[in-house]
Amino acid sequence: MNPDAALCMDTSIFYYQYSDRNPAEWNITIDKMDKEIFNKVIQGYVKDPKKNIPNLMEYAKVLRVQKRVKDLIGVWL
Repeated sequence: MNPDAALCMDTSIFYYQYSDRNPAEWNITIDKMDKEIFNKVIQGYVKDPKKNIPNLMEYAKVLRVQKRVKDLIGVWL
């Protein structure tokens, strides 16, 4: 586990075995991240056969970071 990352919500409940229900999605928060690690995370997501780009872009729209997300993942798509 990255010391700058923290599990959130249902993810932490499942990880620490307070529940046996696998969360529908995994939630983490990261205070700071090395640029190389960040790029590997993005590349990993892009390679994931279960990725959902339309869903990612919808989140980006809600968070008002569409252009930044397009710039980041567009390199690998």
